[in-house]
Amino acid sequence: MSTFCGGTNSVPAFTTTEMSALFPNGLLPSAFPPMSDGLATNAWISTYIKDLEGKGRIPVPTRAADVASTPSTAPEAADPLARYVEKENQFQQAIKEEYCFYERRYFAALDSFLQSVASKSLAGNQETVDPRHMSSLSTSALR
Repeated sequence: MSTFCGGTNSVPAFTTTEMSALFPNGLLPSAFPPMSDGLATNAWISTYIKDLEGKGRIPVPTRAADVASTPSTAPEAADPLARYVEKENQFQQAIKEEYCFYERRYFAALDSFLQSVASKSLAGNQETVDPRHMSSLSTSALR
């Protein structure tokens, strides 16, 4: 796993319910629009980012006009650049937490799938892989 996610070599164990869990109040959308080639369009990404900025989920620098109209008691009035940097650092930390949440589930699903394939192969079993392990790898569980 990535070093900023703990960098451990052990793979966490999750229940099926935990594997399907969504990161609470995350930045990733709960659903994507239909995409013919599997990739989001630049227009969709731009719109989604603007929406997050509009909701205050992604920090934007304070404009001079906004500072002029901000009450002098507001934190942004004292030092708008310092306040923006603080919000940006909080935003980056939130992205890392969400990334690590899904990274742990990805490694757990991959480990479960590979163990299932290996155990079937080592046993000389020609049966298909346990479908429960395949559902763990669905894109909805890895978002």
